[in-house]
Amino acid sequence: MGEVERIHDQLGRAFAGGAWHGPALRELLAGVTSETAARRVLPRAHTIWEIVLHIAAWERAALGRLEGKPMKLSPDEDWPPVRQTSEQAWGATLEMLEEGHRRLAGAVAVSGGPEGSHSGGPDGPRRHGSAAVNGSAEGRIPY
Repeated sequence: MGEVERIHDQLGRAFAGGAWHGPALRELLAGVTSETAARRVLPRAHTIWEIVLHIAAWERAALGRLEGKPMKLSPDEDWPPVRQTSEQAWGATLEMLEEGHRRLAGAVAVSGGPEGSHSGGPDGPRRHGSAAVNGSAEGRIPY
């Protein structure tokens, strides 16, 4: 299995199941209601809903980086506010998370060879392919 395939596999396992670290995100969110997702159990802790929006934001950022775009999230983009707490809004949030993950996984799958490619831009070299995925995962590409 090549590096891109390994990354794609691990991304899928972390999201859908079979991850080395325990339950995957989809497994953890199964059966969570809007009421539970919106509940703040500690005054300064994030809710499940906020964490889901945060994950979706960073999946979009990773996708943008794979597409060669500079991605810097504002505080509101990093931790988007929960605007509605209905079951319908929670369902829409979960659908957005699923769709964003599908797009990211698809981009990783077609991202190129094991070293990725590099191209210049106004802010310096951009990393594409597995080089970008690995760099983000390992903390070498700042976010």
